[in-house]
Amino acid sequence: MKKQNVFIGIIIVAIGGYFLLRTLHLPYLTAFNNWPTFLMLIGLAFILYSYFSKDTDSIFIGVLLFGLGIHYHFYKRFVWWPNGWAAYGLIISFAFLAQYYKTRKKGLKAGLFFLVLSILDLFYSGVQAFTYHITAWVGNLWPIALILLGLYLIFRKK
Repeated sequence: MKKQNVFIGIIIVAIGGYFLLRTLHLPYLTAFNNWPTFLMLIGLAFILYSYFSKDTDSIFIGVLLFGLGIHYHFYKRFVWWPNGWAAYGLIISFAFLAQYYKTRKKGLKAGLFFLVLSILDLFYSGVQAFTYHITAWVGNLWPIALILLGLYLIFRKK
């Protein structure tokens, strides 16, 4: 019961901080008066809960929500910010890698897999002419990699 109270307390502090930010109208923070900030705060609450309570299950969802909040804040503000599947793959890979960093048991393979897929997708359009055909071939076969990963996760022996 103690862990649940800590999590609810962190969530309430995050929600209170969000609404305080909205009501104060601070000049430099008005860009954060929107729903991605709410995602970031809830994600941060999950991350803090994971570290304070030693509960490793909530680190994944915390990094995922925090990453989505950051992404939605910045993809319209910066021209260089990636948008599309590569950005979401990076966020998912960071969530898996954070989970692995915290547990040292699970998340490394999936995190590295999504990281490689995202990096390939990020640089897919900017490749040189001599590597275009190789990356196009790999780019067309990435669904097979997803299928194989899924089958591996379904049928592996524990």
